[in-house]
Parts: sequence; C-alpha cells; structure tokens
Amino acid sequence: MEVKGFPTTTYADPRRSGEAKPTQPSTQAGHWYSQAVVAAMRLRTRHPEFLSVIGLPDYPRYRTLFAETRGSLDAAGIHLWWVHASGAVEGLPAQG
Repeated sequence: MEVKGFPTTTYADPRRSGEAKPTQPSTQAGHWYSQAVVAAMRLRTRHPEFLSVIGLPDYPRYRTLFAETRGSLDAAGIHLWWVHASGAVEGLPAQG
C-alpha cells in the first residue's frame, strides 16, 4: 500500500515552520499522486499476487486525478482507498 497525505502551503519542518512552500498544494498533490501510481505499479510488477492499493485523503484534487486515471488503474489491478476526515475508509474490499 502506498499512502499519501495532502500538501500544505507551509513547511512542517520546525526549522522552516511557517515558511511558504514554492509549489502550490494542487500541483504538489499531482506529483504525489503520480509517485503513488508508480509505486503501486512497481508493486504489481514485483508481486502480482499482492493487492496493490493507493490510500489518499478524500480531497477534490485527488478525486479529479483518480477520475482521469481510473480506467488505467482498473486495468492494472490497482485499488484506491479514500480516507475521510472522520477516519472512515471507502473502497475497502467486502468482508465475507
């Protein structure tokens, strides 16, 4: 499983606390999404018997990126799980 958060506008590093990041969160989210997809693809190649999952917080930017790549992720057997602010996870496989 590859998990990403959502970028902030300032640094979390205490040495740079409060300093504005040069990259907009929406742009950075696109980079992080791409990194998660590549990591999930590499896992599928190395271990095709594993469940390959991307976990993301439920933000509109990530929803848009997923909508643009869903067909390819489905074809590659890569799942996406949404983590809501409540802590609920959408997309988990059905228990049975």
